Amino acid sequence: MPLEYSPTRTGRAGNAQIENIGKDKTDETKKAINMVPQEPIKVQEGKCFDFFVDLPEFDRTKVNKNLVKQAMLLEPLFEFSGSCAGCGETAYVRLVSQLREP
Repeated sequence: MPLEYSPTRTGRAGNAQIENIGKDKTDETKKAINMVPQEPIKVQEGKCFDFFVDLPEFDRTKVNKNLVKQAMLLEPLFEFSGSCAGCGETAYVRLVSQLREP
C-alpha cells in the first residue's frame, strides 16, 4: 500500500520546512536536519501527492480477508479515529473498518 502525505496539511506554519537528508558526505555544511524554504518542497511534493491521489482504488473483492497481510491492503473506511497517541484504539478501528464491506 503506497503512502504519501499532503504537503498542504503538514501542520507547519511559516516559511520553513524541515528537510531530513541524513549525513551528506559531499557538503559538510548540511547536517541531518536542515531548515529550507517551504515553497519549492510544496510544489515538488504536491506533484507526488496528486499522482498518488489519482491512483485507482484496490479491488476489495480480490482480497482474502482471512489473511491479515492481505486485509491490510484494503483502504480504511474510517480515516481519523480521534484517539490519543498512546492508545491502541486506532489500529483496531482501522482493521475493523478495513474488514467491513462499504
